[in-house]
Amino acid sequence: MSLRIPRITVFHAILASSMILPASLPAQEPHNHADHSHDGHSHGEHDHSQDVIGFQLGDWKMRSFDNPSQAQTHIATLTRVGCDVEQASQGGMINIRYRCPEWKSMPLKTHDLADQWAKWFTDAGFDVTHAHGDPAFQQGPEAVEFRKVSWTTIHASNTPDEQELVKKLQQIGCEVRSQPHDGHTDLLFRAPLWRDIHLANHQLAEQWIGWLGSNGFETHHEH
Repeated sequence: MSLRIPRITVFHAILASSMILPASLPAQEPHNHADHSHDGHSHGEHDHSQDVIGFQLGDWKMRSFDNPSQAQTHIATLTRVGCDVEQASQGGMINIRYRCPEWKSMPLKTHDLADQWAKWFTDAGFDVTHAHGDPAFQQGPEAVEFRKVSWTTIHASNTPDEQELVKKLQQIGCEVRSQPHDGHTDLLFRAPLWRDIHLANHQLAEQWIGWLGSNGFETHHEH
């Protein structure tokens, strides 16, 4: 079994000790956004010129390979993006166990590359997030950071209030899904990676902080 690794042309792999890294690794190390300390960057450091995907795999998953080269490529890729990886051989097969219990983010140069990597992670069993906000929220001196790791589910009613909720969630880059459930439709939303929006002034920032908090988001705002 093999998983196709999307080629990222902006990065040329470097050989590290005896491990041959595939030539398709990301140009930037994934950031660990597991807690409010923001490991990997300081508050407010978001490069809006890049597309970003997030990935997480809480439980161990196993894939078996009969091709050592493919197995090594898979191991190298999982290791490079920060996963826990174990391997063992049995009956001529190479068994690889891996997990990534904390959400990590990967910035990529283009939307197409982000889509390729999102598909690769999904095919490998990861939970993946890939959403875009309104560019209008990338401008302004007041930055508000937010996240919501777990899905919130509400009964879809298609009322004006709900339509406004969906509009705001999509504007700030949350994932929003509709899901049939027991004869009705549920509305689900989340933002498992730390994201930010930029506002024109402090008053607007405080209004958004209040709205985000009332809908279950964690927030951070530096005055």
